[in-house]
Amino acid sequence: MNNIESYIESKIHYHTNYDVVKRKINNNTILYYISSLVNLFFINQLIDGKESKKQSIINGSIEKINDIDKGIDYIFQGCLFMLENQSFYIIETRQYPTRAIGESESEKSLKGSHDGFVESILTNTALIRRRIKNENFVCELFEVGKYSKTQISINYIDNLANKNLILKIKRRLKSIDVDSLIMSDKAISELVFKQKYHIFPKVRFSERPDIASIHILKGYVVLLVDTSSSCIIVPTTFFELNEQIEEFQLPSLISTFNRIFRFFCVFIGLFLIPLWYLLCLDQSAPNSAFLLLEDISPTALFMQIISTQIFLTAIRLASYNTTSLLSTSMSLFATIIVSDLAVKTGLLSSEVVFYGALSSICTFAISNYETSRAISFWNFIMIISIGLFNKIGFLISSTALFISLVTMHSFDICYLYPFIPFSLKALIHKIFKLPLKDNNNN
Repeated sequence: MNNIESYIESKIHYHTNYDVVKRKINNNTILYYISSLVNLFFINQLIDGKESKKQSIINGSIEKINDIDKGIDYIFQGCLFMLENQSFYIIETRQYPTRAIGESESEKSLKGSHDGFVESILTNTALIRRRIKNENFVCELFEVGKYSKTQISINYIDNLANKNLILKIKRRLKSIDVDSLIMSDKAISELVFKQKYHIFPKVRFSERPDIASIHILKGYVVLLVDTSSSCIIVPTTFFELNEQIEEFQLPSLISTFNRIFRFFCVFIGLFLIPLWYLLCLDQSAPNSAFLLLEDISPTALFMQIISTQIFLTAIRLASYNTTSLLSTSMSLFATIIVSDLAVKTGLLSSEVVFYGALSSICTFAISNYETSRAISFWNFIMIISIGLFNKIGFLISSTALFISLVTMHSFDICYLYPFIPFSLKALIHKIFKLPLKDNNNN
């Protein structure tokens, strides 16, 4: 017993870690646990049961194991390790510190549920199970990271999800060889889903359990990562990344209008300034129709457009790094006062500010943050290409954008599906919000 005790205590650094607890009961039972990760009420209940009933253990989840190293791993996950008469037991006592369940700040909804994921994988799984009460709903757990031992749950409906997709995800998770996962959900998207240098996101992140549940019931696979308040939904396409939770809360016609308008905002946010810039350089269109700038050198126009884009991007970044109490007033001050001062002093033309602000507003209308930033990035690339090579630069940058989108795949699903490859029925469902149908009625 003494050798085993010494081995365990050396592995868990019992004499160094202040939150590692050792309790002896009845001379033949020793308990090890980490006080900051366990439910102390369960611990006290178990100890009372052992002391009063000798051989009884008051706990609903107990497992006898033969591997002592496995038991030590469970200690650091928040379980209770019990050593009794040369036998090893693992008892479920986990209770991770977490914040209260609240609505996601990035995916708010006026109607419907207002709960959101937190940083506990157990709580997040419970939020999905509350919505999917089916025996085919599967939650498989994996561990990634030599030191962090980050837990990842794969969630899907067994008879709906693509089995090849599930096998691919499992193989990639098992093949990951890293010491730890920093920013766990983003790290998983890069390691498992091969994000690499792609600008547009290859997976969809969501902090809402209702969105995760909807996709699981449609046959998608959802990954939950411990310590992360967002889930990963795969596979995904460009059309799905532009969906919004409000579409499920509004009438079909209004939801359809919102979808079409959102795709219009994508086009405006991406092509408005580059096309207007081309017209200003060519000066072939009537000035009254497009507010074209005249009597300005191409270099000065290029510098004004670039300065406006940098200014608007800086405002956007500053608003994210400012507390919520000050972000609104800061944005209004920077946008209205600074831009007005720049126009009055002649540093910027009012037309440049107008088109820049309109393009920026349209990118804010895009529901997915990663897609919105990708649109802004490509907009910047197009402007620089036009400034360097005029029309040829626009054609090259537009072609590069199209090729990058066409060649992107999310687990064998083309990123632009159902537009490429073309599927009329699927495209109609992506653009138009059709009313729900009752299985009993045709």
